[in-house]
Amino acid sequence: MTAMKKIDSQFLRDKSYARQIAFQALFQLDFNHESIDAEDDPQARAIEMAINESENFNEDFRDYIERTVRGTVKFQKEIDEQINKFSTGWNIRRMTSVDRNLIRLAIYEMKFAEKPIPHGAVINEVVELAKIFGSDESPKFVNGLLGAFSRDGQPREKKSKTKSEKQSQT
Repeated sequence: MTAMKKIDSQFLRDKSYARQIAFQALFQLDFNHESIDAEDDPQARAIEMAINESENFNEDFRDYIERTVRGTVKFQKEIDEQINKFSTGWNIRRMTSVDRNLIRLAIYEMKFAEKPIPHGAVINEVVELAKIFGSDESPKFVNGLLGAFSRDGQPREKKSKTKSEKQSQT
């Protein structure tokens, strides 16, 4: 049983690192959007650059990174609409590129991915990335916006009933 826990633990670290690489590719696409040559594949170039800059990359996660980056770009208009809906007083273009792309990544994984990931897991991981790459205010801002989205966005993981919900059914 202990060996299984080590494998699971390593898998989770690798998946977290893959999410970081996907974020870095999205950041690069956002940052360089005006200088991208229309004849090449900017998403593939950003993914390769992010992977090449990483250390100890687990090749098993390349597909996850490609699906996540391409999916986030594909649904960017819908994702940005969600961000604008839940960011009171903040236009998406006024957000830092770090915050904007972490939030885009999270909303893609929670709502638009082929197999949506439970909100709590995504939010926790993205807030950790905000602590590393963002400003001092980034973790709180990202957490607040994604928390609001999680309460109202769909789909979401099944939550246990609150005490008042249980009492109303009896």
